[in-house]
Amino acid sequence: EELANKYEKETLKSYLNDGLKLLKYEIKENKIILNFNNKIYEGDKSTNEEALNCITYSVFATYDIDNIEIYEGQNKILEKSRKDIEN
Repeated sequence: EELANKYEKETLKSYLNDGLKLLKYEIKENKIILNFNNKIYEGDKSTNEEALNCITYSVFATYDIDNIEIYEGQNKILEKSRKDIEN
């Protein structure tokens, strides 16, 4: 919700699946770790990739961190650095 409120609320919300919930997050050593429930990869995979990109850009726009890891339960589904998206 904080990301949605700070960064393109309508755009971010439009990419997320209904029922997607952030279960927990942790910020440590210039990295944020987001753990979502199993609703990221429902439906069209290309839409889900857009949602992951939108979350990533939102995090980098909102927080002064250099790395992000996104998990769906125990499975890491994305790891990016700020340098990855700036190039």
